[in-house]
Amino acid sequence: MMRAMLEHRRRIIEHSLERARALSEEDIARELAPYEWRCMRCGRCCSARFGDNTVQLSREEAEAISRHMGMPLHELIEPSPLRIGSLRLGWVLRRDKEGQCVLLREGRCTAYPVRPMLCATYPFWLREEGDGFELECGECEGLGMGWATSPLELAGALKRRLVCELEEERCMLCHMLTSNVHEGVVDSRGIWRL
Repeated sequence: MMRAMLEHRRRIIEHSLERARALSEEDIARELAPYEWRCMRCGRCCSARFGDNTVQLSREEAEAISRHMGMPLHELIEPSPLRIGSLRLGWVLRRDKEGQCVLLREGRCTAYPVRPMLCATYPFWLREEGDGFELECGECEGLGMGWATSPLELAGALKRRLVCELEEERCMLCHMLTSNVHEGVVDSRGIWRL
């Protein structure tokens, strides 16, 4: 039963990947344009005081941050709360006991140049809806503050993020389908025992 469900999800992801790769960055940019957004570097999105600040990230993103910060991975990431049975689905950035991202110091991201794609595209994301993808926007102090970057540049980042997230999920499903290990953390590179 579980195997059939995973295989079905893998086929759905393959179809979603085809559609995501075909997205027009120009169309996404047109949808973004009215938001006139710029990052105010207020740090609100990095603190649980202002809402859910869980940052799912790939192993590659975590390793880039680890190199940039000169910190070991275990100090930066922890298993995602998302799971199938005893298998955790990927990694999240650690938060301190107050719920603040471990990368935030004095209200600023200390890994800004290599921050995860989720952070780099916040407050926007693309959500699958029917046979397409819808642009979604969360709350942010920077909305309506004028563009610091071009909407087309952000559209490209949103498309790359969507494709990377779908590829990550596809790889995770493949590992779950081909492994007899059912405990630990699964990511695009395999299943890691804790």
